[in-house]
Amino acid sequence: MTKTKLMIGAIAAIAGTAAAQPAIVSFTYSDLHGSYNAGAGTYTAMAGAMTAGDVTRLDANPGSAEFDTGSLPGAFADMQIAMTVSNVGANSADGNGTITLTDINGDTIAGDVDGQFVLFMGSIFFEGMLSNVFINDNSSDGTFDGTSSGAFSTAFGSPGPYSGSVVELFFNPGNFFGSSFSNQTTLASGLLVPGPGTAALASFGGLLAVRRRRA
Repeated sequence: MTKTKLMIGAIAAIAGTAAAQPAIVSFTYSDLHGSYNAGAGTYTAMAGAMTAGDVTRLDANPGSAEFDTGSLPGAFADMQIAMTVSNVGANSADGNGTITLTDINGDTIAGDVDGQFVLFMGSIFFEGMLSNVFINDNSSDGTFDGTSSGAFSTAFGSPGPYSGSVVELFFNPGNFFGSSFSNQTTLASGLLVPGPGTAALASFGGLLAVRRRRA
């Protein structure tokens, strides 16, 4: 899918986080709608009419669920990140909340996300850790299915929880979390690794240290 190539750089940036353990799932979504409610202090990135994406199983039983432009959000198929934004500074802010990827049948990959937004050269980057991630076969069909093509088995060696990392990118809407904004074109990409271990997330050690100092 052409649009997913926009996040190749982001994939490379987080690939090192899975060095200690082989990644089992990757995902990439383009043209999400990024919005912030200043009054509530909440940020969301949600699928819209122009969103495209893919979710790929990377282990010995590979497969890829494709979501072409115009197929998200659907009756079930969707992608949502919802976070509370705190500790807002001049060029950084903390974010924590949840992430949910939903296939055409209502099966989900869902868990917690915790990380930091950073303003740099006119763009806002978010990098965070994923934890307590479960792959939920809600439809009991045994597969995670794309709206356009492809699927992969939801039966893994471990039932979870899984861990991993996620990055997002969008342009600064003009006032770094100082006021509300909506419909900012947002890219998001991530990796999952087996188990809840933190070794695969070593590259976020500096981020955590900074957040602890700012808390």
